[in-house]
Amino acid sequence: MADEGVRAERESDLKSVARGGTLNFIGSVMNGVLQFVLVVVVTQALTRREAGAFFEAVALFIILSNTCELGADTGLTRMIPRLRVLGRIPDIRRSMAVGILPGFVAGIVLAEITFFLADPLAAIFTNHQHTDADRVATYIRVLAAFLPVSAAYTVSIAATRGFGTMLPNAVVDRIGRAVLQLAGVGAVVIAGGGAFGVALGWGVPILMAFAVALVWLVRLITKVESTPGERAAPTSASALWSEFWRFTAPRGLTGVFQVTILWIGTLLVGSLLDAAHASVYTASTRYLTAGSVVNYAIITAIAPKLSELLSGGENQRARDVYQVATCWLMTLAWPLYFTLAIFAPLLLKVFKPEYVAGASSLEVLAVAMLVATAIGPVDIVLLMGGRSMWNLFNVLVALALNLALSFLLVPRIGIAGAAVAWAASILFNNIAPLAEVRAFLKLHPFGRGFPVVSTSAAICFGAFGMAIRLSVGLSIPSFVVFLIVASVAYAAVMWRFRSRAELELLAGTLRARRGRRARPVTV
Repeated sequence: MADEGVRAERESDLKSVARGGTLNFIGSVMNGVLQFVLVVVVTQALTRREAGAFFEAVALFIILSNTCELGADTGLTRMIPRLRVLGRIPDIRRSMAVGILPGFVAGIVLAEITFFLADPLAAIFTNHQHTDADRVATYIRVLAAFLPVSAAYTVSIAATRGFGTMLPNAVVDRIGRAVLQLAGVGAVVIAGGGAFGVALGWGVPILMAFAVALVWLVRLITKVESTPGERAAPTSASALWSEFWRFTAPRGLTGVFQVTILWIGTLLVGSLLDAAHASVYTASTRYLTAGSVVNYAIITAIAPKLSELLSGGENQRARDVYQVATCWLMTLAWPLYFTLAIFAPLLLKVFKPEYVAGASSLEVLAVAMLVATAIGPVDIVLLMGGRSMWNLFNVLVALALNLALSFLLVPRIGIAGAAVAWAASILFNNIAPLAEVRAFLKLHPFGRGFPVVSTSAAICFGAFGMAIRLSVGLSIPSFVVFLIVASVAYAAVMWRFRSRAELELLAGTLRARRGRRARPVTV
């Protein structure tokens, strides 16, 4: 009976992750496609210098917006499930102000600073080339106005995930905002509009999404408060602030460094070379979103469940969730990264022929992501286990490594140097927390499905893809043949070993979701 109870708990945990991961996967795939199409539209409609100016301004905006969030997005994702487990329901509504308001205020302050420093920042990020600097400065000034809203929006949408639902995250953020940004920017660039119009087309959808997210968040809070159950006494305001920011403050710095690692390459390439090279580098690395959508879907689903389990001391169940989530992540992401690594020169032609110069960058980063994916969402495990200071240390070292290698390599080997620097930081920022999670929490990602997925993906997509490239060459017909043969072989192998990879559980959850689809949504 005890074994049956353990199995039931394990299945319940994994179904929870599967439901959230599936919904986020759908939303993330849509978001990845929409963001990729946006890059294609920009690169096709604008010159490399004009596109580079847009990408550099967006890179700076994302880094600054994440700075304003102060880590409160992860803080609320962890805090809300914890408060619910402990019966501290009255503290949930109050924690919203604790998490959202500081970021909004920080956004106002940083927006003012950025607006007045737009010209010198633009000069630095364009290697002091006057025409490019003027465009970037315009983008910076317009987008600065959206910094407070962007910070508050990201924290608000993260708070909805803390309630165990991924619907607002998928519908509002992953799909809705991305659709509006594509439509806004696309309409302006196709009509031949300037930097001011393009910036508005990209920024206004954030404001619209924020309004919807706030309404949804209030509904979720009200629903939890009206649910019968025991209630703990409200915590004092000072104690609540202290509890929240003691965990979140290190995470705030970590988040800044993590996003900086993602986008610093674009700014450094523009600063050390020019905006045209920044455009090629950014476009080539955007292919990584094909794999990151899977990673994002798993991470957003796994975080609340891990917070719940680790807060309750259920490390064994947390290990199962971590291992199966990693297996599912590899099942979907490894074929994508092998494909990107092998067919990079062909895939980059979708932008313009001159963007093939970024092939080496894409190849290097795709290989690094194979390793990172095999380790799974290890940083989230470390964070949900309460080790935010260690997470901060890892990301800080990774950023320092990225910067040092970029300044060393970009002037010598161009955008490939930026890719090598990013790849090195990716590897460190996954291997280091893996060792820490193993030491502190006694967890690791290598479950019984790991050898099946890794071997089958490596053979079907890696080995077969290299055979195609070396024997036939890179062309659309050879790529089509590769996709068909590799996908069919991989699907057959995974079906044969579906129980080891827990794919039966995932499929069963999907069938259950389809069976419930006719029911009205009450979230």
